[in-house]
Amino acid sequence: MRLRIRTLHLTQYSPKQIPVDKFDSVADDCRAEPAETAPPWRPPLGYTIDGAVEASGFSRTRVYDEIAAGRLKAVKACRRTIILANSLAQLIKSLPPAEIGKAAKMAALEARNEK
Repeated sequence: MRLRIRTLHLTQYSPKQIPVDKFDSVADDCRAEPAETAPPWRPPLGYTIDGAVEASGFSRTRVYDEIAAGRLKAVKACRRTIILANSLAQLIKSLPPAEIGKAAKMAALEARNEK
């Protein structure tokens, strides 16, 4: 008789093979219990350049340009540039609303005709 095996990934790097009839009990043992005293989530005070790019959707060049123009406040911590989170939020809030669809096309045509 062949023993049927299912693979249970206990960690990312070491899969462990367990017989099917014992799989459910081992899987229950492996489930992590939620932490009872988990610290409350706090928004970040600042972002690295890569973090600001990911959070805002801007390109790296745009982030550096905004810092150079003074519209984005950044500080240095040793060699690392930290962009203040409230400064990034203010910059995003100051951007004009997006015009999508027919209204945007009409506005672009009107702008071309005025020139």
